[in-house]
Amino acid sequence: MSTHIKQIQLKNYRSCISTTINLQPRLSALIGANGSGKSNVLNGITLLGKNFPSRQFIDERGNPSICKLNASFEVDGKTVKYQSVIRYINNEKNIDSVIDRDERWNFGDIIDYSKWINAPLPLILNLSRARIPSKQLAILEEQLYYRHRYVLFDETDVEPIKRYLKKITRPLQEVFKLISGIVYYSASQFTDPTKCPTFFEIDSARVERNDEVYRRTVRSSRNEHSQFMYDLYLAYKKNTLKFQEFISIVGKDGIGLIDKITYKEVQAPSRKIEVYTGGRIVRRELTNLLIIPTVTVKGTKLSPNQLSEGTFKTLAIIFYLVTDESQLLLLEEPEVCVHHGLLGSIMQLVKEFSREKQIVISTHSDFVLDGLDPTNVFTVKYQPTKGTVVQHVPKAMSKLDYKALREYLNNDGNLGEYWRHGDLENGI
Repeated sequence: MSTHIKQIQLKNYRSCISTTINLQPRLSALIGANGSGKSNVLNGITLLGKNFPSRQFIDERGNPSICKLNASFEVDGKTVKYQSVIRYINNEKNIDSVIDRDERWNFGDIIDYSKWINAPLPLILNLSRARIPSKQLAILEEQLYYRHRYVLFDETDVEPIKRYLKKITRPLQEVFKLISGIVYYSASQFTDPTKCPTFFEIDSARVERNDEVYRRTVRSSRNEHSQFMYDLYLAYKKNTLKFQEFISIVGKDGIGLIDKITYKEVQAPSRKIEVYTGGRIVRRELTNLLIIPTVTVKGTKLSPNQLSEGTFKTLAIIFYLVTDESQLLLLEEPEVCVHHGLLGSIMQLVKEFSREKQIVISTHSDFVLDGLDPTNVFTVKYQPTKGTVVQHVPKAMSKLDYKALREYLNNDGNLGEYWRHGDLENGI
């Protein structure tokens, strides 16, 4: 089933006073001056998939900001519409934490019911997955109304409700899979290899038995550089086809960024002390592994923290492009710290993997634009009265200007040069 975001509308979110963007199914690129709101659009999209924390922290965190986010999803050729009012807190690292949201959905393109359904996505999914007898379903409907103030369907007969739920279950599961797996890489990520340790320690027994809880715990306790090394090692250890594909791209047979990556594993006995109620102390003997990665570049063996910023970031971007199974990838300024000679290779990979997932990038680089078609490009501008305004190049340019652009590209010109001369945005 093919699923992607068709449209995003952001209202009163940072610089997005009332911003609408109709995304391309595969690849969309945002261009514009600093401060125009490109990053705000990307961050706004991530709000779709952010879970909200326990309500007990609301009072401690001050008054939240409130924005509206509307979206349209295409699921196997059918449209699912979404509207929400989101309350969120923005911390000192400019990261949004969603506190609460009011959601409603419209499945008029899938079922013969065009009214909006007021309910959070997890609630509908839980209800639609359950095999509930008619009598219990009616009781549950009553509970939803009185306890949660949600009315799923304005029907008195249970049978239509069950039929509706059956039809919307799979599309909702696809939407949930898309938004819950959104991945966002900012421009500053992976740009300081010195933050990467020369080794890391793992519980080999728990890795071998595929302990997902342990892996999530380890990842959450590491910075992004250490996490990349950890994820890279797990892929190497499993010797997956994805890892082999990654090595074939970055190695000697590919772009030649590195020669190879190797790992030394050293057993490291340690003692863990646990204190229980009543002061009882339990000492456990553990055997962990010290993992020492080595990256060989042009015959020289280096620790990851000795790699150049461009090499480290390019390795990370390509690795996650190849191995990440998310359906929506947001990539901010892939050109940062990367030599323009490598950008062509990175953008070729971005276009290749956009066949498998929806990708949205932002860029200041004409070299990035050189690898794109005008249908992939959106200009982003800030207007004092309107805030961030996003325009799709083919629709925003006049027919005469767009025809001139196409003729220019057909005569061996490139989009980056056209943009650099100011002709791309001047025609809009």
